[in-house]
Amino acid sequence: MPVACRRLAGLLLGALFATGAWAQTSELTLYVFNKGAPVPNIEVLLDDELLTLTDDRGVAALSMTPGIHYLELRIEDFVVLDQQILAIEDEISQWIVDISAGGSAFFDVESSGPGETVAPQAEAAVAADLAPGRLSGRLTSADGGEAIAGARVFVSGLGSDIRSDDSGAFTVEVPPGTYSVSILHSGFNTLTRDGVAVEENADVAIDLVLTPA
Repeated sequence: MPVACRRLAGLLLGALFATGAWAQTSELTLYVFNKGAPVPNIEVLLDDELLTLTDDRGVAALSMTPGIHYLELRIEDFVVLDQQILAIEDEISQWIVDISAGGSAFFDVESSGPGETVAPQAEAAVAADLAPGRLSGRLTSADGGEAIAGARVFVSGLGSDIRSDDSGAFTVEVPPGTYSVSILHSGFNTLTRDGVAVEENADVAIDLVLTPA
């Protein structure tokens, strides 16, 4: 290769690395709720820079470079969540953020990072070649045992809109793997069950008891 071409190639490669075109990323999806209802137009800031707003479903998706970042959520200049986070290369995270009546928030993190429960992309690709299993559950109240209808059900790694029916039940097909299941309802405290294992062609049922808010 002529010297001029080699120099040009070197400059192009340098530009690619400088602009982060080949940089690895960490993916984060936020689900923001208030008493079980999605909250749109939440300002999402990363490292003091406004990146996006939550949509009508209360959802916002971010891509970050690996490293330490500062995440902040605001409603009309009022900070409801500020958190330092560590983004890991190729990590896929889901944050369920529930805003309380006082304007503060608590969050539940489901991550593909080491020791966590969201299946990494490589494992998901393998699982895609296997027959799915079925995950079902029934939601009841700790105060009287009544069925809880209309609750939102989040299964780690899935983007489906799942809700409990009139009998408090839900069913969803999932690739084989280990999952976290989170429940949100306006009348009850948010509940998360970790480590729910589903094998190929298996039927897995869980009972979830929620305490009134």
